[in-house]
Amino acid sequence: MTAVHPMWLPDEAFRALGSRRVLVAVGSGDGPVAQTVVDEVAAATERFGGRLTTVPVSDEEAVAHDVVLAIVGRAAQVGSLVGDPHAVTGCRRSG
Repeated sequence: MTAVHPMWLPDEAFRALGSRRVLVAVGSGDGPVAQTVVDEVAAATERFGGRLTTVPVSDEEAVAHDVVLAIVGRAAQVGSLVGDPHAVTGCRRSG
């Protein structure tokens, strides 16, 4: 049985993400929520053997990742993933 985590998900919930090659395309001015995503993915990849990339990458390097997380306004900077029929984009309209 895992410990109770009343305010956040248990570490095991991040195994699927933390065991992959993850590109988080956010900038330094994207705010505290974006930094929280970077911090959580960094901890998960360290814990479960994946790899995190946060620096700008070329189109070829971007498609070599298993998961790309980006703020919608930055999605075009990821390169060839935009317009890819196999790419998945998720967003919320109300914040």
